[in-house]
Amino acid sequence: MKTASTSKLVPQADFEQPDTAFSEDSSSVFSESSAVDAETRNLMIAEAAYYRAEKRDFATGYEWEDWLAAEAEIG
Repeated sequence: MKTASTSKLVPQADFEQPDTAFSEDSSSVFSESSAVDAETRNLMIAEAAYYRAEKRDFATGYEWEDWLAAEAEIG
């Protein structure tokens, strides 16, 4: 049994080169605008500390350890 091929070739568009060259300096990729503000950082730390506590079934007495470990993890 013969089957008909339904695929069609689509011509490629001519893409223009950008006006500015890509900088290979990776330090320019991360600017101050991409920095996390203090409130967001604290929320991230709190969430990470929560998950650490959850792994211990919320045993009391380790709150500071969880917070400090989460803070080190987040940076």
